[in-house]
Amino acid sequence: MIAHSQTKGKGKEKHIKSLAKNAKKAALLRRNGVTYEHVGTIRNPEYESGLKDLPFESCLIHNKGNRIVRVRTAPKYLTTLAEFQYCDEGFPVLTREIETNDLRAGNHRKIKAVDKWCEYWQPKYQAKEISLLFYTLTRANKARMTIGDLLRILKMNLKRNNIELLDYLWIQEVSKGLHFHYHLTVAIPRISYKTIPKFFKMDSYWGQRTQVSFVKKNIRFYLSKYFGKSAWRIDQGFRAYGKMRKLTRK
Repeated sequence: MIAHSQTKGKGKEKHIKSLAKNAKKAALLRRNGVTYEHVGTIRNPEYESGLKDLPFESCLIHNKGNRIVRVRTAPKYLTTLAEFQYCDEGFPVLTREIETNDLRAGNHRKIKAVDKWCEYWQPKYQAKEISLLFYTLTRANKARMTIGDLLRILKMNLKRNNIELLDYLWIQEVSKGLHFHYHLTVAIPRISYKTIPKFFKMDSYWGQRTQVSFVKKNIRFYLSKYFGKSAWRIDQGFRAYGKMRKLTRK
């Protein structure tokens, strides 16, 4: 009697979950006109052959015993999604199947983070309420410190000069030839410097060549042009992007 009751309860729970899933799909269709459903995921047979070795300074790696980090040049997982749209009769129909992978999905999350960041700060930049800085930090695998440590130093340098760090967003990139570097954008209150002051420059701390400039038009233009270059990623323990956790938003 008890076993029969448990089986019945599980069947009811599955039915409820199925109804909830269908309701969510219908809501997405009504709102967006299209929705996607997971069909299946397989491991990419070319994943292992696509791994490349990249030497790292030991100070940048949590596991100091291994100074070689692997770069992913091929996706690890291949995924199939089904796309549904409303037909003229008013019910959802399968329109196509889409092939994607985990590298594309990661890049999509990165783009969403950039869009959200730009949507908040770009209007304030256009209203001349803030200034935006754009950094390129080269040869990150040979740097003296992590990007987190560099940001703490930048924040201290700004504070010493009575400038508040309002927000930042950084993006990791591994380009062809295994060139590992970061792009960093920083939001600060409006300043009137015509040239880059010395305390903005990070070469001596980073230990490699860095570039910094004032953003002159749209920050999304500065960031988005790097997405199409390469989807290669560090395979272990390195985030693809990062942003300020405790924001100082004016």
